[in-house]
Amino acid sequence: MRRDPDDIRTKILEAIEELGWSQSELAQRAGLPTSTVYRFLSKGTSQLRDATLHAVAGALGHTFAERIGVELGPRQVDHESGSLRATKPNNLPYASLGTQFKGREKFLGLMWEKLASGKTQAVGVLSAQAIHGLGGVGKTRAVVEYAWRHQEEFSAVLFVTADSPESLRRNLAELVGPLVLDIKPAQQTPDQGARVAAAIQWLQAHKGWFLILDNVDNKEIAAEVEKLVGGLTQGQIVVTSRLSKWSAAVEPLQLDVLAPEDGRDFLLERTEAHRTKLPQDAQLALDIAHDVDGLALALEQAGAYIAELEISLAEYRRRWDSKREQVLVWHDEQLMQYPKSLATTWEVSFEQLTPAGRTLLEHLAWFAPELIPEFVFDEERAMAKWEELLSGADVRMALADLRRYSLLRHEQSPETTGFLVHRLVQEITRRRVPEDDKRQRMQGTLELINRCCLNDPPPSDVRSWPRWEPLEPHVETVLTAADAAEITNPTTRLMNDYGLFLEARVRYGEAERWYRRAVQLIEATHEADDSQVAPYLNNLAKLLYVTNRRNEAEPLMRRALDIFATSLGQEHPHTKTVQRNYDRLLAELQKR
Repeated sequence: MRRDPDDIRTKILEAIEELGWSQSELAQRAGLPTSTVYRFLSKGTSQLRDATLHAVAGALGHTFAERIGVELGPRQVDHESGSLRATKPNNLPYASLGTQFKGREKFLGLMWEKLASGKTQAVGVLSAQAIHGLGGVGKTRAVVEYAWRHQEEFSAVLFVTADSPESLRRNLAELVGPLVLDIKPAQQTPDQGARVAAAIQWLQAHKGWFLILDNVDNKEIAAEVEKLVGGLTQGQIVVTSRLSKWSAAVEPLQLDVLAPEDGRDFLLERTEAHRTKLPQDAQLALDIAHDVDGLALALEQAGAYIAELEISLAEYRRRWDSKREQVLVWHDEQLMQYPKSLATTWEVSFEQLTPAGRTLLEHLAWFAPELIPEFVFDEERAMAKWEELLSGADVRMALADLRRYSLLRHEQSPETTGFLVHRLVQEITRRRVPEDDKRQRMQGTLELINRCCLNDPPPSDVRSWPRWEPLEPHVETVLTAADAAEITNPTTRLMNDYGLFLEARVRYGEAERWYRRAVQLIEATHEADDSQVAPYLNNLAKLLYVTNRRNEAEPLMRRALDIFATSLGQEHPHTKTVQRNYDRLLAELQKR
């Protein structure tokens, strides 16, 4: 049924005027962002999505819904209050995503098992990994989908935003309203405490309800929620939170990011009617899912952005690469059904960190978005550097701070142990660091990784590879950033050592790139005949020799030999080794 938006707008305005409601009160009763309602009623938006219109109709009641042709479901008389309302109390803020809800079947099944077993009365829906438990991993959406799927099993499905003690009390008080629990006596009192008590009394007196406590993201409100949970035993409670530590009253249940294939399928379906289509859309959608590392909010933001501008997936990727700042801050609350942009969604977590936790995150932002091995935080040399970088604070306490707010994940398995920070958290963190501090943070990270890359045994020795292999992505990432920032120390030495590791692994092309750049840097910062230049020249020359480019190798090896002979003397072992290599090189050239 096609509805005239101007007619709907007029009828909504008439209805709230009759009820004496403000637009913000309508939004609150409908469980919608105020901006969504305001923009539609002020003609800032031409249409309301069906789910949003259904929520507005639900708030305004059956008579209004019938006027605009929206079905709310059967009505029944509440014998306690004598009023008409929908069959069961239900104030879920969003409609189901339906087929667009991807990749969470295993999680929903695990959630059902824990709650249906009867052993668990409250589940805290956190992140499987701290980095994925950030705002935007999809905790709220997953729990709302669970509630829609199982609504017939519950006597009531209730949603309470609890991001502060004040909002918990306010939203518990709202449950007594005519469109939710409809507790008549409590509706007559202006005393919020009395309305909260009435809502809690209803929960204590009725069985089989399902209660979602959403956005419990700091320790103060978590303590309030645990008190509340302890007194409610007649139904099931799910807490969504960025906090990873809870008492025995709440059992943590882990939620992961979407798999790349699920992210791809979501994007294709989300943008089906609005994107400019290309033959390679499936691969492009998969690439975008990889770009955002499966973060649900980032995928929804991408889908909304593409649909709003009616661009192709390829154009979105181009903008992601070339106009990242603009894309990160773009936000449409109605389209995304999320109150914050990617650029700001983690501010609440950042702001709660200790100074040491914040500084640690600002250094970890320069690592690769790969597992950071445990020894980076445990070894004596590394710990001494962390103590310096964190102004004397304990790095383990700072790590615990990041884990508490789901900004970092500790991964343990027989194969690997370490820490992981989501790539988008790293990117947003780098953008948040003041320009004056960025170079300092990058330099500190570079020096730390350099300390971890010991050269005894040297990188070319197989015994060093268990150290180099897990560090490799981080070495390459920080070297690339430091080189772009024109930080030469210890960049040059680490480039040379990384080249030695790559050459030993027979990755000659990669090794040559780092050797050449190391030679450029050492020659730019030292005299041509400086003794420190010789090893860099010699390593590049040896690689060229091994790869059958002897004519290119000869002048470099000759320069290295001359410098060694002058600085160390003809009888020094280094000089003799290079002399033998050079003699062999000349002999082979003469045979040609």
